[in-house]
Parts: sequence; structure tokens; C-alpha cells
Amino acid sequence: MHLASSIFQTNYGWNDASVVFRNNSESKKITLTGLQSIVSDAALTKKSFGVGFAGYTYQLDNDIICIRIISAKPSVKINEGNPSFVVTLILKNNGSKEQLLTYNERMLANFVLNSTQYTEQQKRPLSV
Repeated sequence: MHLASSIFQTNYGWNDASVVFRNNSESKKITLTGLQSIVSDAALTKKSFGVGFAGYTYQLDNDIICIRIISAKPSVKINEGNPSFVVTLILKNNGSKEQLLTYNERMLANFVLNSTQYTEQQKRPLSV
């Protein structure tokens, strides 16, 4: 990656979420985030967005529904309090068979003041 592009990259961080079905002796992975994932299929994923939250309802294999709700709450007063970021996960089996599955999620959020996204990293007034 070119150094200049990494200094001035906006809205960065990454997220990776998936469900792996481990029925019988086979495993099947369903990726929930990203352009090549189930989230891009409107027939399989319902999305809802509002101030401070994003909700995703995925229709998975074997009559499994996965609901992910991502909530953010800023501090009530500037420079005081603790902002929060919460991911709520609900897995529901609507089928008649027991399912063996694994849920994985990794998230990296890099905090940068919006007004300083284009400022060189060493010149920013706040760094994390």
C-alpha cells in the first residue's frame, strides 16, 4: 500500500462475520459481511438503519435466522463520559432438527476525529 494513501484513508476499519454449519462430517461457511457475502442478496438479508444502529436479519440454511444489531452511543457531553459500541446477536432455529454451528465475528474500529481524517497522523491532536 502506498504510504500517502494509508495516511489519508477515510472511514477505515474492518469487520468479518460468518456462520459455519458443522452438520454430518461436512462444514459449510456462510459469510455475513462484505460485498461477496449473503448481505448483498436482498432475498436473504433484510436491513434496517437508524440513528446509532444498523440491523441485519439473515435467512440462513436449515431454517436458521441470524439477527445482528450494531448500536453506537456517543458520550452525552463532549469530552466526558464513555461512548459505547455494542453488537447484539440472535440465532434462532426455526427447523425441527438440532444444528451444530459456530459463529465468528471480528471487528477493528480505528478511532479518528472526523475533522482530522485528512490530517497526517503525526500532526493529529488526538491519537489512539
